[in-house]
Amino acid sequence: MKVCNFNREIFYELLHVCFKKQGIQPSIAELGVLKGDNAEAMNRLLKPSALYLIDQWLRADVQSYTSTNGHRFWVEELNTHTGYYGGPLDEQSTFDNLYNTVASRFADDNHVYLLRDNTVNAYYALEQLLQDQDLLNLIYIDANHQFESVFDDLMFYQNLLGDFGALQLNDCCHSELGFQQNLGVLEAVVRFVKTTEFVPVAMTNTDWSDLILIRRSSPLFDMFSLAVDHNQIRYVEVPPQLLGQAAVKGDMNNISFL
Repeated sequence: MKVCNFNREIFYELLHVCFKKQGIQPSIAELGVLKGDNAEAMNRLLKPSALYLIDQWLRADVQSYTSTNGHRFWVEELNTHTGYYGGPLDEQSTFDNLYNTVASRFADDNHVYLLRDNTVNAYYALEQLLQDQDLLNLIYIDANHQFESVFDDLMFYQNLLGDFGALQLNDCCHSELGFQQNLGVLEAVVRFVKTTEFVPVAMTNTDWSDLILIRRSSPLFDMFSLAVDHNQIRYVEVPPQLLGQAAVKGDMNNISFL
């Protein structure tokens, strides 16, 4: 697993190189869209043939988070992040505004599809949409960050990923801020790779780290690593078995495995 000193957009550029070499115009899904910032970056850098954006944009998500974590003294309330969401989290209008922002952002992009539903329902809807099409080449998972939800997303959506494809996750490390939100991404990924043939191949050396998972049998597995090397990117390689130890430490927010 390569621990790289760059942000997640470099992953998109590297994947674009790999897709282009194979003559693939990728099909992409993002789980957890919010304002659409990351979706816009993927659309710009990966130039997909189809981009499926999945999010409920629903106040009930906040209520679910509160009911799950309300008794945990170490978990902060989501209301401390109203600025991030653009409004009060107890008002559905805040989430409707977020949805409208995304819809407006991609109004002129006929290849972008918004699925306003939870990730499990959206999985079945997307499964139907893809019946007569190629499977997805990249699935970005950044929806509900509680352990069971992340694990569900991984287990379901792996079935929609084509042979030449990758899973990418955000917030895949331990940090003090993440602990305060009871994030379960890292733990869910560790369990997932134990039960599938997916291997962690690269992660960003940043707070809220991004992680790339690729099937060991996929042609993309070796090609992605070669793309990192050929682009003279600085990285430190560690055994993928150490993924569960990934933690942000120090004043510079570097990833440590100790």
